[in-house]
Amino acid sequence: MLWPTHRPLGALLMLLVAVRLVWALVERSGRPPSVSLAASLGHKALYALMVAVPVLALLRQYGSGRAFSPFGIPLMPGFEGEAIEWMTAAGSNFHGLLGWTLLVMALGHAGMAIWHRHAGDEDVLARMVPRLGR
Repeated sequence: MLWPTHRPLGALLMLLVAVRLVWALVERSGRPPSVSLAASLGHKALYALMVAVPVLALLRQYGSGRAFSPFGIPLMPGFEGEAIEWMTAAGSNFHGLLGWTLLVMALGHAGMAIWHRHAGDEDVLARMVPRLGR
């Protein structure tokens, strides 16, 4: 059901991730410190996966030789000839696996923020969504 929209939505998410990375870098000095080393490493892993998953998809797409035009915007031309095996293999072997890993980690991230709020620990959810802190 979602297959026809997978690639265009992936391209849109990739754009949003790029915007989020720039935003995070600009606001880096104003961010509160992490609650723990585990939280810090978890956030770094989330950012790494948010970059790696679409990069692997684009690598596979380019290596296949097929053009890529999400929403009719030509991002990647196709080419004639044989596929570039190492590119398609890397994308095929890791895009799905890391995509599911990212989903599980994002759900875990949200779950831990809710858990911290209800456990009486530091209210990290209010730091993520400032309106909740009021």
